[in-house]
Amino acid sequence: MRSLRVSALIGTLLVVINQGDVLIGGGDIAWLKLVLTYIVPYGVATYAGARAKQEQSVLLVSGEHPDGV
Repeated sequence: MRSLRVSALIGTLLVVINQGDVLIGGGDIAWLKLVLTYIVPYGVATYAGARAKQEQSVLLVSGEHPDGV
């Protein structure tokens, strides 16, 4: 669920930055770019969350403290 929120926020910000003039001016929207603008942040957030969880699991199994203490 967190990845969806991140994707919605970052994707919308990037759409405004990259296609704001088209949205305001009424030009043709590049739909593929628009969709990818939301998919990429979702993939990055999902990967980062899964990787962090995996690293935390490895540390817990090995008995190490997550902060290295």
